[in-house]
Formats: sequence, structure tokens, C-alpha cells
Amino acid sequence: MGLIVRLNSWDLVKHPGYVFRIFVHALTTPRLSEAIVVFAGLLCLLYNLIDMWVDGFKMRFHVDRHARK
Repeated sequence: MGLIVRLNSWDLVKHPGYVFRIFVHALTTPRLSEAIVVFAGLLCLLYNLIDMWVDGFKMRFHVDRHARK
């Protein structure tokens, strides 16, 4: 009943033809392909921003235990 087809991992084994048709449809529909690329780009951007943020916290609160001795 959803607007987007949702597949599970076992669908590839149980219904490979159906999964292949959905895959081909996604590649041949320009608007859908564009949405997939934009979504992947946003996920990549968010991942990198959060990674830089966490690295900044690590560097800011890094305590050198050997310097105290």
C-alpha cells in the first residue's frame, strides 16, 4: 500500500525476477534515478559531517596520559 516498493533480503532469493524488474525500472526512470542519487548524496554528506564533528570532539577532549607522568 506504500508509494515506494520495499523489499526484504529474502526477496532476492525467493523472487529474483521481481527484484530485477524493480531494479531495471529504477534505472530506466529518470526521476526515480535522480531521487536515488540525491538521497545517496545527502546520506554521504551527513555521514561526513557527523564524522568530522566526532573527530573534532575527540581532538578537543583528547587527554595524553603519558604527558602526566
